[in-house]
Amino acid sequence: MPPTVTAYQLGEALLDAVQCSSYPESEAIISADFPPSAFPQALELLSSALEEVKTRLRKSSKHSAQDIDGWISQAKQLRNDIQIARRSAEEIVNKAKRDEELQQALHDARSKLRLLEEEVAFNQTLTTILEQIRGIRRDIRQAHNLVNEADLSTAAKLLLSIDTDLVSIQRGRDIKAVAVVELESRELRQTVARALTQSDLLSKSCGPSLVESLISVRLSAAVPQELAALEYFNSTREEVRRFSKTMDDHGWPDASRLRAWANSIPQIWLEKRQRQCLEQVRQLLRRGLGNIKTVERVETQKVSQQDSLFHTSKGNDDWSAEWSEGEEWSFGPKQVESSNASADTEEEDVRAWGLDDGKDNRKTEGNSPVGGKGDEADAWGWGDDGDDDEDSRSPQPNTNKPARQGVNGYDKAQRGSEREITLRESYNITSLPLGILDLINSIVADADALRTQSAGDSTLASAGPGLSNLPSLLLIMYRASASSFYSINNSGNMFLYNDCLWLVDQLQQMMQPPAQGPENPFTSSKRLIRLDDDMAALEAFGKRSYGKEMESQRTILKDLLDGAQGFANCTESPFSQECDLAVASIIDRIRDIYKQWRGALSHSALLQSVGSLLGTVIDKIIIDIEDMSDISEPESQRLTAYCKQVIALEDLFLPQELPTGEAETVPLTAVYAPGWFKFQYLSEVLDSSLVDIKYLWTDGGLRLEYEVEEMVDLIEALFADSEHRRRAIGEIRRASG
Repeated sequence: MPPTVTAYQLGEALLDAVQCSSYPESEAIISADFPPSAFPQALELLSSALEEVKTRLRKSSKHSAQDIDGWISQAKQLRNDIQIARRSAEEIVNKAKRDEELQQALHDARSKLRLLEEEVAFNQTLTTILEQIRGIRRDIRQAHNLVNEADLSTAAKLLLSIDTDLVSIQRGRDIKAVAVVELESRELRQTVARALTQSDLLSKSCGPSLVESLISVRLSAAVPQELAALEYFNSTREEVRRFSKTMDDHGWPDASRLRAWANSIPQIWLEKRQRQCLEQVRQLLRRGLGNIKTVERVETQKVSQQDSLFHTSKGNDDWSAEWSEGEEWSFGPKQVESSNASADTEEEDVRAWGLDDGKDNRKTEGNSPVGGKGDEADAWGWGDDGDDDEDSRSPQPNTNKPARQGVNGYDKAQRGSEREITLRESYNITSLPLGILDLINSIVADADALRTQSAGDSTLASAGPGLSNLPSLLLIMYRASASSFYSINNSGNMFLYNDCLWLVDQLQQMMQPPAQGPENPFTSSKRLIRLDDDMAALEAFGKRSYGKEMESQRTILKDLLDGAQGFANCTESPFSQECDLAVASIIDRIRDIYKQWRGALSHSALLQSVGSLLGTVIDKIIIDIEDMSDISEPESQRLTAYCKQVIALEDLFLPQELPTGEAETVPLTAVYAPGWFKFQYLSEVLDSSLVDIKYLWTDGGLRLEYEVEEMVDLIEALFADSEHRRRAIGEIRRASG
């Protein structure tokens, strides 16, 4: 008989299955039926277990109720934000669609407006031409009436006026009415000529006065400025020649003057073209510097694999530091900036491209103005071939360098390992040189057209040489007037320097013959224009402008630094405030100059220019401190602080791009600022003990920057007389040999 299974046991088995998902182990419970009578007991057990779970849940959630409320609140806020974002996105999409529709409508409206403007302009032009035609026809009728009334003098003058008016409506030659008026004008001319032939009125009363009026009032004024209009004017010239022949046939006076005028038409046109070009230059300058444009200079060179340019050691990665002294690639000008400081400036420029630690970096500044001649002579380029070129000459390559040789003097392998590299750098120019170049190109185009026309008309050929001189006159005009117009910009002289060198470079490229292939007619016309002297004068003019700007900024910096009065009593009031103000002023000034010139110069030119000014400042600071015979400890600390403020300017001399493999950017101050290492050592010496100074002299690089007596004077000014000082000075003298 199987064991009896109670209702309680069945209820526990059901509860275990619900709570633990366990299966009864007892065979009796598994095989037992679940009668309805066991339901109350099972429900009671399940209800009891449910209440126990609820109790535990309440206890566990009692301490986290606030967090749960916060989560619920955040969830609601997130849902609201999502809904708001969805609505905003829909609005943005709708607005974008509306914007596209509006843009399309705007484009259509602009197209319609442009079409209407063109139509209006055409109608206005047509109206003007038709009004001129009506006036010309009225004059033709009046001239016929004058011929009928035998007033031939007035009729001839009116005929000349009609010819002038016909020249002014050449843009409407496609209009049939213009052709009709030209035909009527020719008929009137023939009528007047016949009437004059049949009359001796001209010889008796108005011959000389009429010829004078023809030439001075009508004929010369009617000569067009544009070369293309001369083709139409040739008919007028032929009429003048025929008329002068008629005068000769009848023995009338001054016919030779008319023939001379007809032969001088090329010269008259050339004078008008010259005045037009010069006026265009004046208008170009009056419009100002215009938009600033960034241009790029590209230079290709062949270098050997063994050249230092390919070395990858640290400290030599900056490509600008590897160029030779004579390269003209750097847009940082290398010209001498004062007439009596050429040697020092050349040395400065050498240091700008490579370090020369073995020389004293102190420089002597010249006080005479740049160029040594008057501004007028500089502007017109007079004397550019003489001594003035010393002010703008770039350092020349060192021709005394020994030639590279391979093993046993054989360098074939080295020549075979040469590589071609391309150097690029960008800088800014104004719109003025672009306008000048366009004018010169238009003159070259006229020269080509004139040369082509001269093949069939030898009269125009005489204008060729004069036209070839026009570019030179334009450049002279530009040099004479540019300075006053560039001066309105804070960086005007630097822009003038850039513009001059860019224009010279473009002219050199334009004048070069094609590398291969036959010479085209346009190139042949350019070959007739000689601009070598003008390009040299323009380049010198740009460099002088750079030199004057540098000299001006040096003078300002020296004047500011003079406010420190040689740093004497720099720890006592009010002298300490003056020293503080002087140092702060020069730092602010150099930073302002950097910001101004950064918009004009290339990066290397900017660093070289600002570095040169910084070299002037630190040179004067070094001299002022060395001239102090006694420096107390507080003064030494104050001077050290001043030096550190100036040293902070090295953040201006960071390279444009971080060299590959460098962990950090190293300032290039020592490359561009003469005397930088010496100045840094001065800052250390002012804050060092005798032991430290001896170490810097014997084991450091201090003696590479200072002479023995310089260092002795500094030590004597910094330290009181003692056995230690005398011993230190003796060791320094002995270490120097």
